[in-house]
Amino acid sequence: MITKGAILMHVVTPRDYQKEALAANREARANGTNKVTNVLASGLGKTVLAGLDIREFLGSTDLVRPRVLVLNGNIQLLKQIEEEFREKVFGHEYSYGVFNGTEKTKHTTDFLFATFDSMYSHLKEFKPKDFGYIFIDEAHHAQANTYSKVIKHFHPEQQLSVTATPKRMDGKDITEICGPVVYSLELEEAIARGLTAGVDYRLCLDEIEKIQAFLDNGEAVSWNKLNTEIFVPKRDEEIIATVQRGTADLSDPTTIYFCRSIRHANRIVKLLPDATVVHSKLSVNEVDRRLRKFRRGELKTIVAVDMLNEGIDIPRTDVVVFLRSTRSWTVFLQQLGRGLRLTEGKGAVRVYDFVDTANALEKIIDLEQRVGEYVGKCEDEEKPNFELKINASKFNVTKLDIVGLLNSITVKPHRNYEDEYLLRVFKEKAIRENCIPSLKDVDTDPNMPSSNAYRHFGGIENIVTLCGLRWADFNSNWTHFTDEELSQRLRRLGEELGHPPSCKETNNVPYCPVCDTYRTRFGSFRTAKILAGFAPEGYTKEGLLDDLIEKYHELGRTPTKHEVDRDKGMACVGTYKNMFGLKWNQILEIAGIPLLAEKVAHTDEEIFAQIWMVYEKINLGRPAEKWKAPSRRAYAADNDTTVGVTCILWRFKNSWTDALLAAGIPKEQIHFKKQKQ
Repeated sequence: MITKGAILMHVVTPRDYQKEALAANREARANGTNKVTNVLASGLGKTVLAGLDIREFLGSTDLVRPRVLVLNGNIQLLKQIEEEFREKVFGHEYSYGVFNGTEKTKHTTDFLFATFDSMYSHLKEFKPKDFGYIFIDEAHHAQANTYSKVIKHFHPEQQLSVTATPKRMDGKDITEICGPVVYSLELEEAIARGLTAGVDYRLCLDEIEKIQAFLDNGEAVSWNKLNTEIFVPKRDEEIIATVQRGTADLSDPTTIYFCRSIRHANRIVKLLPDATVVHSKLSVNEVDRRLRKFRRGELKTIVAVDMLNEGIDIPRTDVVVFLRSTRSWTVFLQQLGRGLRLTEGKGAVRVYDFVDTANALEKIIDLEQRVGEYVGKCEDEEKPNFELKINASKFNVTKLDIVGLLNSITVKPHRNYEDEYLLRVFKEKAIRENCIPSLKDVDTDPNMPSSNAYRHFGGIENIVTLCGLRWADFNSNWTHFTDEELSQRLRRLGEELGHPPSCKETNNVPYCPVCDTYRTRFGSFRTAKILAGFAPEGYTKEGLLDDLIEKYHELGRTPTKHEVDRDKGMACVGTYKNMFGLKWNQILEIAGIPLLAEKVAHTDEEIFAQIWMVYEKINLGRPAEKWKAPSRRAYAADNDTTVGVTCILWRFKNSWTDALLAAGIPKEQIHFKKQKQ
């Protein structure tokens, strides 16, 4: 086991920015903070940074037998961290073990590499002080329910959380459980400081000259028309030909294509020799096998769908091709980061972006500008190689003030805004007017996107949190009113209506604040009505809709039928259907909730984590050779699951077996029904 004063034979020389992070961690701990967070852009060596931090801990702790726990949600990533620790930082004199669905070394190794789901299912087997040091990788997931319970269970002497993307779309602050951010080096700054590979970014857009033509004609252009006529999808064969022509000067390049769907990826991979596809419906082992071949150079091209966004170690990628635009700018930066790692002999990463919306185009140019802003602050650094080109065969330019042209188009778009842009303009309006705007205010401002563009955030309170704003900092329309004054207005409305007011009714009268204000002040609209003197409603249509809207705001997304049935404070789905005589999606539509069906409300990764949780539970205490896959009935009977069986079956074409295989459950443990003769 690890003992104080153990000799560390492997010497890793930290880079300058890693020294900065280590010094910041050291200072924070000297001031009494034992849990710290570091933000480090993809490809800058966060695993090595963690290893160096652990090495300092092992050399200074008074613990006689300190053990190290490494937590991540992905088995593949844990294997990479284990290998890097063993080969680059600590060597083979220490023992290393994993704790996942099939292997559990528990208390027998110096370093334990555990998935959150496996650890969550076995927390009772660990004491809070079992580990002297805990490293939380990809810490932006830390506020997820399973993850947070695991983190809060342990009380190490030191804890380090590392992420490239600290912001969460649900507005939850990871520093509440991970500790303060004491060092930050994000991607734009890393590019500016020359810490990544250079970027040769090529926007593939033949029809760009039509934007100027629209303006010259004095035509009022909607963004819908802009996206329809300018951002015309290209044929797959044309895309492949463009990339191959553009990379002909590169010697044996490695390439990643990011596609918008599995069906699209399967079409693309058929057109590419020496290529393979990776996506979430492949088993973990199969994805790992294909990525190993790519790393070893046996394959030169990977076609990916919603994978390779974070953590996967792909040391050398010469070309990145974007065939889809993602609404999340965070995901885009993660994908771009796959090609930015510096390796010996590598030049600038060649990026081909077949942009499909005007908003995505605007954000890419904004990225170049932000990198340029950092350059001005990095006087001692070499000027980074970030060159943005318009790869338009019909329009012979290398630079074009597209942003100016786009800003000249005055017709307000209603779709396809990037989340970061929406939050930025909302925050600017709040600061400019010293007032938190309502969605009504957003709609009446000609310089703002439509309020429809903000619906997916789940309400004003979530938007305010994501913007980093506080209600108390603004002279908002209602913040200076007391609780009793707000309640009086609600009582007045109830008297006029003759019944307890609904959210919609409250939003439509001038003397009441919008429903979101009551939620912010009282915690929920239901509580506000009770405090205003209204008796708790029985099962009325208005009351049911209010409860459903409350659940929507609580989750920040459309609730699934499974989640409604599990909520003891709500009527079951059957009650809703009986009261309204309608289907579930029709009820959601009446409530004004986006029709995000239950079948698409969860990611494949969330589904797989649920399957593995049940899988480990039903096999607890059994010898490994007698483990079996969970049946549909066993899964449905588990009270801790949050994803319904119906959702899983829809996702995998009504095949429970396909779902189990995709989750990585061993084939030999699955019971296959005999086919009828």
